[in-house]
Amino acid sequence: STEFERYAAGDLHRPLDASEGILERERLVSLVAGLLRQNHLQFLETYKQEAVTAAQALLKQLMIEQLADVEDCLTGSGEVTPPMDAAHWLRVLRLASEALGKLIQRVRAVHDVIKHTAASSSGLETEKFLSLEDHARVEVKLKDLLVSVCDYCHERLASLVSTQSDKQTITASQVAELSSIVENFTELSERICCRQSPALKAAFKIQAGNYVHKFHLQRKNKLTLLLDAARWKVADVTPE
Repeated sequence: STEFERYAAGDLHRPLDASEGILERERLVSLVAGLLRQNHLQFLETYKQEAVTAAQALLKQLMIEQLADVEDCLTGSGEVTPPMDAAHWLRVLRLASEALGKLIQRVRAVHDVIKHTAASSSGLETEKFLSLEDHARVEVKLKDLLVSVCDYCHERLASLVSTQSDKQTITASQVAELSSIVENFTELSERICCRQSPALKAAFKIQAGNYVHKFHLQRKNKLTLLLDAARWKVADVTPE
């Protein structure tokens, strides 16, 4: 198990710009097969926790790089609350969504190797040393792995979306850009875990609603000022 923990840490914390694909596939298959043979299924929980830790570290490092002068605003979980103008906020959000997208794809790649190894170990393909009941448990845990990691990433991005203050100006084009970021990440995560995660879209709807409300309020106030400033005079109406 300790050997698998080292593998998980090495896999999940390596640079995202490293060559994609499985890190030491044969080693991973060997480790997983050994753990399955011993019926030690806790390694899946270990990998899930390490994936969450990697997401936290990834976001915190990103924020430190993007907001070096407000590092003290960052918490241990990588959440961020410093004020940013809309352009900076969107840039950080796009970088965060791209980085987390690469991370969950990395998790999915390992998930697929474990799934295949478990299928082989249960006799669905070749050698059998995993019971069908235990194989079913592995399948459930693998599904939980993907869903939990995707949900966590959605929640962290939703938290970042929510940092945008109502007092800061955001344009229609920036709302459209935000929508694009949200949709792209949502589509990717749904392909990976085959499930919708509501947090990010909910945060976007709040921001979009705030923009629409603010837009109408500004137009209403402008119209009121124009009407108040208009020079009105009494006009005679000719009776018909």
